[in-house]
Amino acid sequence: MQHLPPIEVARRALRASICPACYQRPPHTETLPPAFARSCEPRCALFEQVGALQAIAHGAEVDSSPVHLDVIIRDQVCNNRCTHPTAGDYCGERLNATCPLSRFAPQAIAVLQVLAEAATHAKHVSQGPV
Repeated sequence: MQHLPPIEVARRALRASICPACYQRPPHTETLPPAFARSCEPRCALFEQVGALQAIAHGAEVDSSPVHLDVIIRDQVCNNRCTHPTAGDYCGERLNATCPLSRFAPQAIAVLQVLAEAATHAKHVSQGPV
């Protein structure tokens, strides 16, 4: 059995759920398995900020609206951690929807919330009855 770090599990889940639909992925990579990173991953905002997105997913309510999540991500990621030249409230990539984080944030948070819930459940099961 292979035990992967939570961040790698998150990356694989994002690769499986988001990358096949992203127009910025390299051609003919939609069928790559989640264990393999695409060449675009090092410069993709989703993967650059996966740790911050995990923290947001862990703290967000399951029924968070996309607008609410957009505000949280803009405040916690775009305004404080993003490395794009125009990062912040008036980021050109976010406003033009060319940033994967702006296009796929609600879907990414939903995926990461499922992972967080599964990890919490597994932790409680492994501890057994108290």
